Amino acid sequence: MDCVEEQMRHVQEHKGRIKAEQKRFQEERCKRIDKQNQLLSEEQEKLSDEDMKVLQAIEKVLVFKSERAQMLSVYPDAVAQPVAVEEEKGLSGDSSNVPLISAEDEIEEPKLLKKKLKKLSRMTVAELQQKVNLKASSNIIVVPHHWCFKRKYSQDKLGIGEPAWKLSDFIKRVGITKK
Repeated sequence: MDCVEEQMRHVQEHKGRIKAEQKRFQEERCKRIDKQNQLLSEEQEKLSDEDMKVLQAIEKVLVFKSERAQMLSVYPDAVAQPVAVEEEKGLSGDSSNVPLISAEDEIEEPKLLKKKLKKLSRMTVAELQQKVNLKASSNIIVVPHHWCFKRKYSQDKLGIGEPAWKLSDFIKRVGITKK
């Protein structure tokens, strides 16, 4: 009997340890999930801030380009030049000197955004998939659309046609069949 009671006590202790471990694992899991959620929310805030900065910068560049285009369309030979401003009665000579922004300073901002603009001008995933599917299809050669109107390549031409196994001149010139 003594042995059975001892085994029961060991089983009870073992169950208690297992419950404690499960509770500890669950708490650790909750902590990890909270940390991950916090990191994700911080990254989303950062990304949203960066996205806003990029959008604002793009808007500035577009405004700059549209203003420049308007200026050049009105005066095609126009070049930005400093304009002398007459002094007003109450102002001294130093206060009327406004620092002019050089063309290099105006161009620096778009240079910084060049990578972002390239990213935005990339093709979408759907467009890429369409192109890849076209090129990856077996037994298909991309042919200019206007060729369907040429009698030589038409399926319904009259008279004796070329054998089915003969390749067109274009394909022979490109050398697709050569390995």
